[in-house]
Amino acid sequence: MKKQLFIPAILALAVFATGCSNITDWNQDPLKGRDALKNGENKPSEPIGQKPIGSDAVRIRAEDYVSFKEQRADEFTITGQVLLKDYTYTLTVVNMADFPGATFDASSGLFKWTPAKGTVADGEYSGEKTLTARIVAMKTGSPVLVSEKNIVIGVARVFNAPEIVSVNKNQDKLRENETMIVKVKVRDNDAVAGNKATWPVIQLTNVISGKSLINFVAVDNMQFTNGLFDLTLRVDLKDAELTKDSELYSFGIRAVSKFNQNSNEQRVDITVLTSITDAVTTWTNIKDAKAGETIDHSFMIFDPKGEAAITVKEFTNLPQGALASCTRVSSSVLTCGFFWATTPLTVANGYNIIAKVESKNADSSDSFVKNQDLPLRVKITGAAPVSTSTEISGGR
Repeated sequence: MKKQLFIPAILALAVFATGCSNITDWNQDPLKGRDALKNGENKPSEPIGQKPIGSDAVRIRAEDYVSFKEQRADEFTITGQVLLKDYTYTLTVVNMADFPGATFDASSGLFKWTPAKGTVADGEYSGEKTLTARIVAMKTGSPVLVSEKNIVIGVARVFNAPEIVSVNKNQDKLRENETMIVKVKVRDNDAVAGNKATWPVIQLTNVISGKSLINFVAVDNMQFTNGLFDLTLRVDLKDAELTKDSELYSFGIRAVSKFNQNSNEQRVDITVLTSITDAVTTWTNIKDAKAGETIDHSFMIFDPKGEAAITVKEFTNLPQGALASCTRVSSSVLTCGFFWATTPLTVANGYNIIAKVESKNADSSDSFVKNQDLPLRVKITGAAPVSTSTEISGGR
């Protein structure tokens, strides 16, 4: 359907009058330099003078991947959320034209589509389209906020094979020594006979390119509900040492029917972050001294894995007159010194000095910071001995 441009009559007359006073070429193109209007483009309306600002305060909730099939009606829900008070929002699918015959109900968030036969290219078993959902939040006198989410729509050719309907990770990044849950939905029409369902075989595969997580993935739970096989996969990186900062790891999922029909392999990508361990120090024992003695003690603070960038933010509880500082040898190693010239009047006591240490991933994309207190202990046991001389007088 072509879009029409309506211009108020008074504005049209004003433009016409102004243009006529300067016309030198009656054959000039009136839309010259206005290609957007000539091509029929019409961008979504936004408050004049306000440029939308991308914000995490407006969010779109939807699956990362959804499977459709030729000649079968399917649907899924896209919803919006605004975390700021008094904002209203509109939710749209930007590229509806890429899904002929599809409908999207903004009030319910329901996207419905029946891909026509031939949607998948000849010679291919399946194809993918990217649906772009957009949320625009507005409030009078406040910036316009916008966010978008791309949802991969997989379209399968009509074929009696299992389908991986959706894969949904509860997070995109996983730190060493932590666990991630991946939810998978599988449809296998040939698996259901009467009230009985034969589970398809779930294969975890190595991906063609990239580093593999297959040895850290296991099927944790399986259920059959409403014609779908629901699987819970657990990715467990306990005691794993996979990276020194952050790296992309992957594994594949494939379902095989009882008739040995294979689903398309779905790749799962997870960014693995290094675990942040506690920094340690070579100052491990109580440093003893007597009042009046000078303590000049060198020690180190470092990451035992040699991965984290560490910094001593400050030393606290330093005795009066004592000094402590550190020099960086590398991102994960500090050499430090403690100096204290005590006096005979220094109180005999135990002193617990605290080094406040910050450890963070050398990869700046990881914003996680681990803070810890390292105790450095000093003990003053008593006054230092005073040397005296005794004069011997007299004699034989």
